[in-house]
Amino acid sequence: MIDDIADSGGLTLAEKHVRLSKWRQMLQSAAPDEPPLAGDVRRLIGKYSLPVSMFEEIIAGVEMDLSTRRYATFEELRVYCYRVASAVGLVSIEIFGYRNPGCNSMRSSWGWPCK
Repeated sequence: MIDDIADSGGLTLAEKHVRLSKWRQMLQSAAPDEPPLAGDVRRLIGKYSLPVSMFEEIIAGVEMDLSTRRYATFEELRVYCYRVASAVGLVSIEIFGYRNPGCNSMRSSWGWPCK
């Protein structure tokens, strides 16, 4: 849903920023006009003690799509990849589980494999 906002051809750039900002707020508390998925996400955050910061990283990565098409350095690309891919994986392993405690260390430095 977050990525759909950034990819939407029917929204202006300003509307995309507003909707992504609303998602940041909905991670913390309910909004009167929120989509049903927002409540589901908050329940998952509570159930699995997921760090809201990981969801904020995902939103920040999607926001990068709004202004950047190419990255000048590998470090810039690394940040983008971490936000739009690794952060999703880190949230997923908390929900689905993992055996290797090193998997969770990706929050501070990324590397694989995790089983």
